[in-house]
Amino acid sequence: RARNVQLKALQGQRHGLPLLDVFNEQLLNEAVPILVRRAQAVRRLGEWAAAIHGRITGQRERLELVYRPFFAGEGEGPDPGWEEAGAVRERFAEVLRRRQGEELARGVSLVGPQRDDVQFLIDGADARTFASQGQQRTAVLACKLAELEFLRTETGAYPVLLLDDVLSELDGSRRAYLLEAVGETVQTFVTAAHLDPLPGDLRRRAQVFHVERGSAAPAA
Repeated sequence: RARNVQLKALQGQRHGLPLLDVFNEQLLNEAVPILVRRAQAVRRLGEWAAAIHGRITGQRERLELVYRPFFAGEGEGPDPGWEEAGAVRERFAEVLRRRQGEELARGVSLVGPQRDDVQFLIDGADARTFASQGQQRTAVLACKLAELEFLRTETGAYPVLLLDDVLSELDGSRRAYLLEAVGETVQTFVTAAHLDPLPGDLRRRAQVFHVERGSAAPAA
C-alpha cells in the first residue's frame, strides 16, 4: 500500500525515484519468500489433487494445478527455479525495472505477488474455459480434499472442514466419495437446505441442528 501511495505521488514525474527504489527493495525482501513458498505449496497441493482426482474419475481424466507467477511469460513454466529465492528475486527485480515507467505513468503497482494466478488444467485444457460443470465440480472437490491432506502434513492434524451447501451440487457418486473421504477422521460441518442429500447412516451418527433466524437448536 505504501508503494502505491508513493507511485501515486510520483505519477507522471521523475523526481523522488530514490525513495521508490527503497520501496522496491522492501517489496523484494517481503514478496520473494511469499512467491517461493507459494510455488512450493501449489506444486504439493497439485500432487495431492491429481491423485484424488484420478481416484474420483477412475483415472479417465488428468488434473493439473499450474502456478502462474506474475513474472512468467505466456506459456512459460512451471519452472523449478520458481522455488529458488535467488532466481525469483532476479526475475522480480528485472520486471520492476522494465515496468517502472508504466507504473509511474499510471500511479499504481502493476507487478507483485497479488497478480499471481493458479491455472486448473484437465487433460491439458484450461478448466475455466473448456471443462463442463461436472468436471469443474470434480476438480474443486479434488482440491478441497487435497487441502485437507496438505494442511495435515503442515500442522500434524486435519483442519475443521466446512461444506456450505456443497452436497446438493454434487451427483451421487461424487457425494459418496466426499463423505467417504472425510469419514470420521475430519471434523466436518455441513450446511444444507434439507437432509435428503445426506445418507441415513451419516444422519444417525451426526449431530444435526436446525438454524432459523440466526439461532441454532438441536433438530427434533
